[in-house]
Amino acid sequence: MFVKAAAGLMTGTYGLFVAKNAYSMFKVEEGSVSQVAAGGRLHAFKVTGNGAPNTWAKPIHGVVGAIYLTMGEVGAEKIGEAFASDEMQRELSKSTTDIEASLTIAKIEHATWTKFKTENPLSLGGNLGASFSPATRHTIQQCIAQLTAFDKTNPP
Repeated sequence: MFVKAAAGLMTGTYGLFVAKNAYSMFKVEEGSVSQVAAGGRLHAFKVTGNGAPNTWAKPIHGVVGAIYLTMGEVGAEKIGEAFASDEMQRELSKSTTDIEASLTIAKIEHATWTKFKTENPLSLGGNLGASFSPATRHTIQQCIAQLTAFDKTNPP
């Protein structure tokens, strides 16, 4: 019954929502969209998409993409600004073997979501984002980095 319900969602309104998000991501990745709304989640997807193989930009780009695909800009606040910041870009350009870079990325993102939550205690994105500690984010990033290391399109 769950699978049938899930299939129904994917063919209904949510399916159209996901398809629209996938199309937006495709256009950003192919480079046919030069500008996206500054600060949003699609902006975060764009600014993490140009990293070299085996840098933190690659696994983070995948995670941001998965979240954008399923949630779009819902709860995004201004997370794209955090990913576009000089400090974040510097850390994203570091090797996935640089554990300190992963921790710094996790701390920056957690601090950003916590700020959104503090500014607006009812913020969906702030509450959800702040609920993932830097340690949890770091663990997720490590797992995704390991998975992307085996990606044939992302050679070492």
